[in-house]
Amino acid sequence: MKPYTLGIIGAGMIAEEHLKAFKKTNKTIIKWSARKDKSQLPDFQNKYEILNGTADYREILNDDEVDAVIITSPPHTH
Repeated sequence: MKPYTLGIIGAGMIAEEHLKAFKKTNKTIIKWSARKDKSQLPDFQNKYEILNGTADYREILNDDEVDAVIITSPPHTH
């Protein structure tokens, strides 16, 4: 079975907990991370081996290779 390709919106504490869990499964590839402040994305991407970062979540939604998107931004932003 091929791994699921995921995008994650939000790059804070909740995102980190989700990413730790995904890594343990060995069944996912995290292709995208979105965060309003793009300047903070490189460190987050390097830490979790995320290929792409963006400040515009629509880039994730427009990627046909993404199987699912995880929303970990604060509840008031959903």
